[in-house]
Amino acid sequence: MILIGVTGPIGHGKTTLASYLAQLEDSAQQTESGTIIAEVADRLNKFFLWEAPTSTDYNSVNRWLMHLPAILQAVTHTHVDLDKLTIYERDV
Repeated sequence: MILIGVTGPIGHGKTTLASYLAQLEDSAQQTESGTIIAEVADRLNKFFLWEAPTSTDYNSVNRWLMHLPAILQAVTHTHVDLDKLTIYERDV
């Protein structure tokens, strides 16, 4: 598998280039990071009201963030340790 990342300012042809490259190979897949970010955010935000995180209570934020590793696994097939996301009092 070959992964090609394309970066640059808005309107400079990244999507056009990616579409062209994807047409060259039948098995190619084109994914834009905005799509991935939106999917992760939508799934995580479903827990926002239920978990009710507040900016002054890091434990409430941690309860909300505990859902993120499973979401990232489902959307990106990437394993992320909850320990890497946990906010501690010393960090605040």
